[in-house]
Amino acid sequence: MAMQFMTIPHLGHHLEICFSVSNLVASIEYYRQLGFRIYTGGPDESYCSMKAQSVYISLFENEFIEKEFGNPFILNFRGGNIVKLHNYLKKFDLDFHYENIRADGTGNLLFHDPDGVPIFLDTSPDEERIDTIDQ
Repeated sequence: MAMQFMTIPHLGHHLEICFSVSNLVASIEYYRQLGFRIYTGGPDESYCSMKAQSVYISLFENEFIEKEFGNPFILNFRGGNIVKLHNYLKKFDLDFHYENIRADGTGNLLFHDPDGVPIFLDTSPDEERIDTIDQ
């Protein structure tokens, strides 16, 4: 019996865990001590994305994550082809809470896992993007 493989699109080139912080400056300093470095945003903005090796986090001020997504944290997959991902995920009858899909493969999708954890697929026009699918 031949093994069958399902074609699955890449969700993105990396996963960020996003969460709110009460003091952005203090949180940035704390995560710097743990080896994280800033790659976008910063103390003068309302968010900061940081990286240590292959771990990505995004810190947001003023309970933005709770207000925007209804949860204290989200899983944010960055850099996938949103058009391909949307077409693939529609097969599973997911309840999309947000769909912003551009023809060039950028945009955002929001849905929740069975326990209510928000999963956000997000690709900006100026971002490196993975357009391939695994076979």
